[in-house]
Amino acid sequence: MRARLGLRAALTGLVTLLMLYLGLAVGGSALPPIGPLDPTKAPAAYLTVLLILLLAACAINWRVFFKGIPGIWAAPTPDTLPALAALGAAFQLVFQLAGAEQFDAAAVTLFAAPAAGLLCLNAFGRFLMGGVVLRSFELASAGSEHTAAALVRDRELAARVAKGLGEPQPCLLVNRPTGLVKGFLRQSFSVRASDHTAQKLSWLLLGVSFVAALVCLFTGKGAAAALTSLAGTLCLGGPLAATLVSAVPGMLMQKSAARVGAVIPGWSAVAELGRANMVVAGAKDLFPAKSVRLHGIKTFDKQRIDLAILYAASVLIKGCDTLREVFLTIIQDRTDFSYPGYGFTAWVNNNRVLVGNRAMMQKQGVEIPSLDYEQRYTKGTKEPIYLAVSGRLFAMFLVSYRADPQAAEVLDTLRRQGVSVLVHSDDFSLTGALVAGVYGLPEDSVKVLTGADRKALDPASAYLRESEGCMTHLGTFSSFVGGLTAAAGAAWGERAASLVQAAGVAFSCALALLLAFTGGFAQLALPALLLYQAAWGVLALAMPLLKKY
Repeated sequence: MRARLGLRAALTGLVTLLMLYLGLAVGGSALPPIGPLDPTKAPAAYLTVLLILLLAACAINWRVFFKGIPGIWAAPTPDTLPALAALGAAFQLVFQLAGAEQFDAAAVTLFAAPAAGLLCLNAFGRFLMGGVVLRSFELASAGSEHTAAALVRDRELAARVAKGLGEPQPCLLVNRPTGLVKGFLRQSFSVRASDHTAQKLSWLLLGVSFVAALVCLFTGKGAAAALTSLAGTLCLGGPLAATLVSAVPGMLMQKSAARVGAVIPGWSAVAELGRANMVVAGAKDLFPAKSVRLHGIKTFDKQRIDLAILYAASVLIKGCDTLREVFLTIIQDRTDFSYPGYGFTAWVNNNRVLVGNRAMMQKQGVEIPSLDYEQRYTKGTKEPIYLAVSGRLFAMFLVSYRADPQAAEVLDTLRRQGVSVLVHSDDFSLTGALVAGVYGLPEDSVKVLTGADRKALDPASAYLRESEGCMTHLGTFSSFVGGLTAAAGAAWGERAASLVQAAGVAFSCALALLLAFTGGFAQLALPALLLYQAAWGVLALAMPLLKKY
């Protein structure tokens, strides 16, 4: 498909250049006319060759008409705008050819070359998008295991886990390991947001072109002027960047996402990712080993510190994602020193061991020091972890959490996108308030999932051999959020480019009506038209480059 699109663009470009030369080599132009096709000596031959070349460009791009004309009333497509321009230019040539003996090349501007240029850039935009799909497919199909990001369709579940967050309409995005993410091609060739805009612009442009033609008829300028106004309006308003307004943001998105190992298959996937306002992050993503520090150990009743470490390590290296590395470091990764544990309430060497926070000890009936005593050690900056053995308080560990620079950058990105974070953690010390305080986030944008919440989410994040998904990534938090950022950038870039394009078409419609009333279409210089279209095209395509992907 990409090879075919590249050939279409190249061949149409050659035809456009030839037609452009013929269109410019008239009157007092510095370009010499081609002898047998001199419009002053052989107007019929000149018009015939232009018509043949335009029809050749249309034949090369027959798919544009096959989709573009029904696109006026059916499924929206950017092909509609160049298809209308080509038809208008063809009607103008046919009418001029019918009265070739009265044709004056210096007095009438023919719009065949601009129309062919629209077809060329339309094919080029699709060629670029074909490259995006190809590269994304190669990345998505590499390896045998992937992680799929997918929206949770169960609204009750999303509302349940969002309780406590400031999300009136929660939309949760979760990750699950999978062997295959389904629907890649369907999403890659889905209807884009700019396609709907292009359809509405085609209605506007078509309506204004008929009004311009009627103005010429009712003011007595004749049928030739009416067809010239119709073709001129369609070509003047036809945007050069009809397909490029989505191809360029898509290309930038694909390159940015590929750097972090993510793939967003198409614009329907971009739309789904844009709806998500909650994501799940692992505590290990926010607090890697270097972000958790053990400050001290306080034993009670003259208990041995080394035994306290072994008891705590026996439990925490089995069950706690954030504190595991801290205790592995203390025992120098010698897991053979620790007794087999089965959770945060465990049997270790025939002793019932409890490891937890103050609330857990109180719930289990363990006598613990007063809050004043505790705060003398924590000083409001550390978190106490209590260890009880056989129902008696054994030790207190003091740990602190600090922000990880990479995680801080990722969380700031999510905050700016209005996305709340659900933290999946076995660490009893972590709370939403603690995470928000460490990373400087609003408290209502972070929630640490409860055990019940985690259990409810397990089916949505469990492995599936084949899974629906709107993004494929490496399974890391940075890869996941990097893909989200790339998709958000592409959505903004396409939206901004579409707005500029719409403004260009609206301005062109107003200008076309003015030219129709004044009879200026016949004298509209071809170079001026090309520069005008190029200016709007460059302005539209500059918008996606302003956004970070």
